[in-house]
Amino acid sequence: MEKSSQAIPEQQIKKKNFFSFFTHHFEKSHKALRKLPVSAHSIALGFAIGVFYGFTPFWGFKTILAILSAALTRVSKVAAAIGVAAHDIILPFVPGLMWLEYKIGLMLLGTDAHQYKKILPKFQHLELRQLISWKELYHIVWPMFIGSLVIGLPAALVSYLVIFKSIKKYQDTQKIEEELNQDLTPTNSKS
Repeated sequence: MEKSSQAIPEQQIKKKNFFSFFTHHFEKSHKALRKLPVSAHSIALGFAIGVFYGFTPFWGFKTILAILSAALTRVSKVAAAIGVAAHDIILPFVPGLMWLEYKIGLMLLGTDAHQYKKILPKFQHLELRQLISWKELYHIVWPMFIGSLVIGLPAALVSYLVIFKSIKKYQDTQKIEEELNQDLTPTNSKS
């Protein structure tokens, strides 16, 4: 039996591509943010904190640090966790991003070309024993952290502005709809 193309659901016809992955991830995160019962500022700042920590080299501690920072600044901790998770969308680019952060950090710390050539082989052939050594880890993580400030802070600022505008618009629309619904519902008044 042949199946006609009309019998195939429309969702199966759509090809999954890289762009659809990004839009799906964004829509899922945005829906979760809209459900939070706090101010647009609290959501946007929490999300921005999460985005910032997503760029830092504190692997395994990013979410905890974002939630703690959100608690200290009294903004949405859930939005901070979502912000860190939103960073996962660039997961395929993380090695290149880490390398860029490292190079920016070395440049900002004033590491000259001679020192750079000595450190570079250590970074290219990283072994487990180097990760255990605080001295070796410091030579890798500190420049990476400095570089992450250069990339993470502007990304956090942009994400704050985008999320704040988006959530504020959504909350204002919801407020207007609630007011209209209250005006349209009949009131039970006794005369």
